[in-house]
Amino acid sequence: MFIFYADVNGMKNGICKKFSATFSGQCYVSAHCEETCVKEGSPSGECEWKGVHWGYVCMCEYFC
Repeated sequence: MFIFYADVNGMKNGICKKFSATFSGQCYVSAHCEETCVKEGSPSGECEWKGVHWGYVCMCEYFC
């Protein structure tokens, strides 16, 4: 499996983040992102700026 460098952020306090598998479009309301991440099995999620190419994306948190 090939993982782009931006798919998973580095571990911080035992928590890793990755792009939501099902969220589509730009992420402007973290509550919508969090709802999506919880449905994906993540404890939480939030909108994060990932630069001009990606814009605001929904990042789900996971325990590493």
